[in-house]
Amino acid sequence: MLGNRVSHKRWRFAQQREREYQQRKALSAAGREQNIVAHATVNASRVSAFLGELGYPISEGLVLEVGSGAHGLIWKWPANLRIAIDPLAVFYRSAFAYLQQNKVTVLAACGEQLPLENAVADIILSDNVLDHVQDPFAYLHECARVLKSGGIMYFTVDVHHALYWWAGVAYNALFRMGVRAKLPAFPNHPFHFTESRVLHLLGACGFQMVFRGGGCAHRPNAPDRPSEGAVRRSIRHLFFKNARLEIVAKPVPR
Repeated sequence: MLGNRVSHKRWRFAQQREREYQQRKALSAAGREQNIVAHATVNASRVSAFLGELGYPISEGLVLEVGSGAHGLIWKWPANLRIAIDPLAVFYRSAFAYLQQNKVTVLAACGEQLPLENAVADIILSDNVLDHVQDPFAYLHECARVLKSGGIMYFTVDVHHALYWWAGVAYNALFRMGVRAKLPAFPNHPFHFTESRVLHLLGACGFQMVFRGGGCAHRPNAPDRPSEGAVRRSIRHLFFKNARLEIVAKPVPR
């Protein structure tokens, strides 16, 4: 698939941009730490309650968050055995220590090479991670490898009109030629996925869907602006960006 993998240099560039963004966020959060903790708690409670309603035991076994980031779901997840994995884990552990203080095992590693044995996780959390990785196929294959046959993956990613996928491919091509185009969002995200590409990836990597919500059916995230003309509003709705796709998936029986 075109644009399936970016170079390590391109990925490192995006990771550095993400680190700088999160560093600014950490500085601006001074004095609002309790609000951030409360927000993280609400998010984890919503997702865990949702999976519980689907009939999955949310507090039993090993819960793994791949790409746990600064304030992932794992920190307030209602389970005893939890692992957080992120390439920037050491930085996040320092910059957001007030949130990442629960009894969670933290590992600094890439999602394409998880430092875990086969079939050990009961639940995998992958919340807005796929567009940040270097190799989406390898990332999802690793998630499938470490997930138990009866386990599930909670997965989200922002999807976009195909225009943004091709703009991302063009940005990556310019990057390979040494051009650092000053565009919003693209430097930090190696990929801008369409919904169909995400669904293809999940199927090709051995997942089948249990639940699917959001995505193109609920585009766009940004609310309508009263002062915006009808033509401009229609164009914005057509060429939508950042529509959150939410999926619960399980591995195809091996």
